[in-house]
Amino acid sequence: MTQYNKSSSAWAFPIRFNSSRSGPQMISGQERIIQALTLLLKTHFGERPLHPDYGSELAQSVFAQLDLMSLANLREDIATVIQIHETRINLINIEFDSSMMLKGQLHIVLDYETLDDGEQYQLRFPFSIDL
Repeated sequence: MTQYNKSSSAWAFPIRFNSSRSGPQMISGQERIIQALTLLLKTHFGERPLHPDYGSELAQSVFAQLDLMSLANLREDIATVIQIHETRINLINIEFDSSMMLKGQLHIVLDYETLDDGEQYQLRFPFSIDL
């Protein structure tokens, strides 16, 4: 297994080129983890044929009634997929911010720490819902 190096770079996603000479745009550090978490939550199960278990059930929740039980199930799904697929972090807490609910958005707030240095971060992931 490859050890995560905070200073190592990776291609940004979606892949972008600043110019034909400079090559693809690169990201590193915390930006890599944020991008990986966002991609994980936005990917549907089965969307990647070579990795059918990669992704979350978040997309299936777009039309779900957001009651306490469905939010508890969503919290469990998010925690499970992050634990399996994002091994560079320790997930501390998952909260839901419903202040934008009338505009069709539920914000998923992830509190986590990176395992390489123990720094704590927060990611607010906007999730669109059907009203």
